[in-house]
Amino acid sequence: MVILMKLNRLKQQRGFSILEIILYLAVAGVLTIAATKYFNSTEREQLDSQNVRMVQEMIKAGTQYLASNPDYSSVSNSVLIDTGAISSEFIQTGTKGTKELVAPWPNSTVMATPTGSGSSSAMKITLSNIPSYVCQDLVNKYQSVGSTSGSKCTANSSNSTNSNFDLSVNAVDGN
Repeated sequence: MVILMKLNRLKQQRGFSILEIILYLAVAGVLTIAATKYFNSTEREQLDSQNVRMVQEMIKAGTQYLASNPDYSSVSNSVLIDTGAISSEFIQTGTKGTKELVAPWPNSTVMATPTGSGSSSAMKITLSNIPSYVCQDLVNKYQSVGSTSGSKCTANSSNSTNSNFDLSVNAVDGN
């Protein structure tokens, strides 16, 4: 008889209690927050890695350019693209059909420009509007690399969380 009464109570109990629902929502919320942080971190690391690779490819392209030119006096993004040393992931076709370098970070730009002349010629690589921590990572990586004479971060005047990265690559060393 007692067993039948318990079975009847179980049959009458349908659905979940409010406590069970709250507990479920709390666990789901914690898991969602953890997953979001993981994926955001992974995406940032990937973009940071792409920035480093792009700068390395630009340095390599500059070295190839120097193999057939006396200095960096006419270096530009399009000249570096023409060397073939920059992978297609950093190149897109612009509105006028010209090939352009594209920085990995959204709303950021990359530019290669000549500085100096003759034996004191250098190529300046500038990444504008990148997150400050990425800029600092790039500075740390390129502080003492053979053909570079200096790298620095400067605060972006229009956005306090972003910076501009500048790196000078010397024509003398060239490797």
